[in-house]
Amino acid sequence: MQTAERLPDLAVRNQDWKLRCEYDGTQPQLFNLAADLAETTNLANQQPELVARLTKTVLDWHKSMPPDNGPAITAEVPKEPGSKKKKNVK
Repeated sequence: MQTAERLPDLAVRNQDWKLRCEYDGTQPQLFNLAADLAETTNLANQQPELVARLTKTVLDWHKSMPPDNGPAITAEVPKEPGSKKKKNVK
């Protein structure tokens, strides 16, 4: 079974620009989708002001949302095909 590359937690798009980053704003990846639809060239180092602005935008949005329940939901999903979710029996 092949494992997928771990993607950043958050993403925001503004016109031709797309920024991806972690929940804390680290590891930014910036792409110009008009020139690079496949997102192969990270331009974050070349556009620090745009990265800062889009990172603030996406972090402010994320903070305004209800708490993320991803880990709790993921724990309920079977990890292997055919495996069953365990029930707590008391």
